[in-house]
Amino acid sequence: MLRNPFLKFFYDQRVSLLVWNIALVATSVMYVGFYPMMKDQQMASAINSYPEAVRDALGLQDLASPAGYLSGTVFGLVVPTLVIIFAVLLGLKVNAADEEAGTLDLLMSYPISRTSFYVQRAAAVLCCLLDACALIFVAVLLTSRVVDMQIEVDRLAAACLLLVALAAVFAILAVAVSGVMGRRAVAGGVAGAIAVVAYLANSFAPQIPDIEGLRKISAFYYYSAGDPLSKGLDLGHLGILTAAVILLLVAGSYAFSRRDIASV
Repeated sequence: MLRNPFLKFFYDQRVSLLVWNIALVATSVMYVGFYPMMKDQQMASAINSYPEAVRDALGLQDLASPAGYLSGTVFGLVVPTLVIIFAVLLGLKVNAADEEAGTLDLLMSYPISRTSFYVQRAAAVLCCLLDACALIFVAVLLTSRVVDMQIEVDRLAAACLLLVALAAVFAILAVAVSGVMGRRAVAGGVAGAIAVVAYLANSFAPQIPDIEGLRKISAFYYYSAGDPLSKGLDLGHLGILTAAVILLLVAGSYAFSRRDIASV
């Protein structure tokens, strides 16, 4: 198993995966558990007192309905932010962490090509994200039944699938940059900065007519604009996020396979 890059990645990250999965499930359960409070008139009035632009930017337009509440809370900002942080941290461990530790040459001594090593580890990252979002799906579904929140299973699954795709974009971006540069700080900084700019572009560009179109270059737009919890899965948006992941994976793999690791 330890000679298999895909399985070894899971073995090396087993403690981190456990901690992050517990944190993501606990956060999701906490937010869903607060749903009965939204039926309180005073709470609804407090939310409605926020400026409309703020409510639109934070996804707080309709917290009374199950779909609206989940869109604005669990799948709005906090949980996607945590999943993206988790994704980027995983992406930095594909090759940059070993390269900085001076152990990447040892891993490269096994009879496996650089491209295969890179792709297997990147695939392991994607599987970790799929696992985390599957647990979020189960946690939200079960907790919603406890608090009498009526949400359709297929639409909840659509939201979780798009969350996987969104996080995968930034994870593979971190992998690609680390494949080019071989430095965790640079890769993490680039992926984090682009994630922040993408979120701001999607959330606040619609408030300014002259730059409203900028939101369509944001991964967050394709994650949330289709409103999966109300309308179901938008295959076009999922396809665009998937295409971005594939392009980043190919570019990063190409750069990594041709870079002089020993000189870094």
